[in-house]
Amino acid sequence: MEIVGALIINLFSFESTKKNNAYILVYSPFRDQPWILNRIINDIKESSNKKENYIIFNSLLKLALFKMKMGGTIFSMHQSNIIKLFFAGFKLNNISTYYTHTKLNQNYFLNLNKLKKIYCQNIYELSYLRTSGIEESKLISFPVGIHQSFLKPIEKINPLYERDIDVLFCLKYSSKISHYKYRKRYDLILKISKRLVEKGFKVCILGEGWESLKSSIDSRIILKNIEFKKYNILYNNSKIFCNCSLVEGGPISLIEAYASGCLILSTPVGLFFNLCIDDKLSYLVSFDKNENYWLKKIIKILNNKVEKKIFEEVLSLRKNNLLDSEFRNLAKKLEDFYS
Repeated sequence: MEIVGALIINLFSFESTKKNNAYILVYSPFRDQPWILNRIINDIKESSNKKENYIIFNSLLKLALFKMKMGGTIFSMHQSNIIKLFFAGFKLNNISTYYTHTKLNQNYFLNLNKLKKIYCQNIYELSYLRTSGIEESKLISFPVGIHQSFLKPIEKINPLYERDIDVLFCLKYSSKISHYKYRKRYDLILKISKRLVEKGFKVCILGEGWESLKSSIDSRIILKNIEFKKYNILYNNSKIFCNCSLVEGGPISLIEAYASGCLILSTPVGLFFNLCIDDKLSYLVSFDKNENYWLKKIIKILNNKVEKKIFEEVLSLRKNNLLDSEFRNLAKKLEDFYS
């Protein structure tokens, strides 16, 4: 119904030279609760010196009405919204999108070359789109932003030997989104965690929804669901961050762990290609490896002491690598290309 209403508005609207095309009309819908990308766009807006130009919508009707009266160009916070915007009558050459990760059989792929700009969350996806025939001029590297609370001076980042948690996983648990079980590999995470706590290591799983499994998993596994502003404290107290996912645009937790000085152990997804390829304290695990491999790798890493000099060198390099992900720099990049 909302798509039909927006289509009718677009059919009867007309272009006016008086409209302000400097407006960035962000389409960022959500169902039950705001997605993490909604939080990112708000952080980008608040870090901009043109914050009044950002108008954020979760309704197609309100978006269509505002655009008809005031003008502006559309920025979709995720490529899955392109088809909805198209059916609602918005011109694709007036739309840019934030492209997170490729999905199988995605029904919006053929429309990508018709868009104004495509902001790619990681180098892997940017390279994939380039080799798939998307025009180079449309592609922009736009890594996921990192909250200021994680960007601490090097001297305030805890040395690894002072950290209490051996292994940290950070992701939401959801039984409602059916593909998450396979994509995020919840079963593998729980198997690895169980094996580690049986050997006396301290494991924490940070994120919403895990409390629902509390009665069925090993009680020694620490389950944390805390407010986001306290996340940096937990990362700064964790030695190894593990990401087991099969598909990710980020994950955002990887860049948070990276900024916090954690050792990174991850599958070859998303931001690993932006940040971790040449990082001395990051380790790649191929998709086919089972919990036995993960267990041995984690224990081996924990048993190898990282020299203070190496740790500080890595922190310095990581700090430089994170400049592109600061919200103020992302805001400038968005506004520069959007004008």
